[in-house]
Amino acid sequence: MKIGILTFWKTQDNYGQLLQCFATITLLKLLGHDPFLIRASNGREYNPTIKDQIFQKIRTIYRLKNSPLYLIKRIIGSVGYTLSHGKLRVHTTNRDFNNFRKNYLNATSKIYSLADLTMTPPEAEGYIVGSDQIWNTTDGIYYLSWAPDNVKKISIAASFGAVNATPDFINLISPWLKRFDLVTVREKGGIEICKKAGVDIPYLIPDPTLLIPLSDYTAIAKPPKNDQPYLFMYLLGTRTDVPWREIKKFASENGLEIKYVGSQGQEDKYPKSEPTIPEWLGLMQDAEYVITNSFHGTIFALKMQKKFMVLPIIGPAAKMNDRLTTLLHPFQLSSHIYKDSLNPLSFEIDYSSVNSQIKKQADKAIELLQSALQK
Repeated sequence: MKIGILTFWKTQDNYGQLLQCFATITLLKLLGHDPFLIRASNGREYNPTIKDQIFQKIRTIYRLKNSPLYLIKRIIGSVGYTLSHGKLRVHTTNRDFNNFRKNYLNATSKIYSLADLTMTPPEAEGYIVGSDQIWNTTDGIYYLSWAPDNVKKISIAASFGAVNATPDFINLISPWLKRFDLVTVREKGGIEICKKAGVDIPYLIPDPTLLIPLSDYTAIAKPPKNDQPYLFMYLLGTRTDVPWREIKKFASENGLEIKYVGSQGQEDKYPKSEPTIPEWLGLMQDAEYVITNSFHGTIFALKMQKKFMVLPIIGPAAKMNDRLTTLLHPFQLSSHIYKDSLNPLSFEIDYSSVNSQIKKQADKAIELLQSALQK
């Protein structure tokens, strides 16, 4: 079956976003289908105004307030750049994500707007949305509002993120969700939202990154070329309390180098690298320990059988921690969500039991997908 996939795809630094898309495409190929990514524009283009850029600078100053010398250095550098270039400096990154999209995601050459999809959608026998926080949107693209009635409509581990599910929001999405042949979400909170929207039986399934064999990742991974054991840190810019002193002490006591990758606006004074996706997978694969505040960072720590610690999100976006508890609770690994100590980072994990449970969850999810696609 020819299947069009809609999910987030534009990132230049969020590894999980593209790896979940890679996993969905890989899974559908393994099931004998012909998947392709529909590059959709959902009206959330980021073309920052001067006001947006100033707000971002203020946010950076707040995040660096505990590192005054580094903050002063950054301010001097930014002011110098503005005076010499006549504009605010915007951080750019080059992690070769475009090349990954080209090589692995089988994407449409055209970028479709909602109007394009409504009038002339790309030809397919079915459309799948997900995973990622695609349902933290309201324009209908990722709810398949535009899809013809006679094609399959399925969600795979879709997430509402930290959406405020008001009655107006529920009323908006209800007619869209009722058209789906199969609704699956990745968080328990998503089940409740779907039920309120009138979905008779929404299913909870793992993120697609957990549904494909580990070999599909190791086949493209590029491990770092060094012999020194290391702790791998992967932090997104979502507001998080990071116990730096404790982390550095742990690394020192265990003879570990710290290899640190930051994404999506993560700001601090510590040196970071910007690996490609294959290099990021290699860093995860060869790490002795993993510390992350990322949902997909946690998934890959599990997938690659690492000792790990998850730093929870704080502030207004703390609702997103539901995805971590939903993921880790069935494996009895909730103690690996940081509270007051890094001690659980050293705990032995029974990965034979974890892998068995992941397989059971994956088998059930794949059975649901196969059944929906065959009807």
